[in-house]
Amino acid sequence: MRALKLDSRVFALAVALSAGAASCEPQPAAQTVARTWPAGVVLAIDEVPIYASEVDQASAAVQLVEPTASPAQLRRLALSNIVLPRALAHAMAPSERAAALKLAQDKLAELRQGVSGPPRPDGLAGEKVEGMWTDLGLGNWYAALELPDEQWSEPLEDSGSFVLLRRLWRRDGPVPMATAIAVDALRFDWLDAAQRRALLDAALDQHKLEIVDPAWREIVPEFYQYRMGARR
Repeated sequence: MRALKLDSRVFALAVALSAGAASCEPQPAAQTVARTWPAGVVLAIDEVPIYASEVDQASAAVQLVEPTASPAQLRRLALSNIVLPRALAHAMAPSERAAALKLAQDKLAELRQGVSGPPRPDGLAGEKVEGMWTDLGLGNWYAALELPDEQWSEPLEDSGSFVLLRRLWRRDGPVPMATAIAVDALRFDWLDAAQRRALLDAALDQHKLEIVDPAWREIVPEFYQYRMGARR
């Protein structure tokens, strides 16, 4: 009778188990080394840092539509509506995001050099979007406020896409939030726009939020802390 061949993977497992059983000494617990983040980082989602400066920039946009909010509430609203969704989308698909950014940068170079192809009859390179912040999205509307007419913006990042904007006109309202703007917009998505809301919601349970600066624990909405494992 032929001897049965012992599968090498089973053998390796058996050796490991027997070695563990033979040792009666307790094994030391693995040491968790806290990650060191660059100066100015207050939060992180997986490997994606969030700087206080970017939260405060988003807060300035929020302040135009919530002028009576406290500084802490402005930061809270900026995190909920702009910064955390944007960082989460980055963490979900970093390589796809990098590819979308490269496409946006290449297209911007073509547009600024005037080599992006023959102009369309309507004179647009992308889609015309006009209205107030509710129509353009708060971040894009805020960026377009001070953009000179007919000048292309740098790539603007929102949750799941980069956008190039060329402002066509601006019409001031009685208050800043009533300012209307028209833009020529080119989008470079790395998350499916039709499914973006559902994708971001599902990702909250799959990605880790780290509160790097403890002072920000009172700023980060508890919804994100609970869903993303940052609640102590």
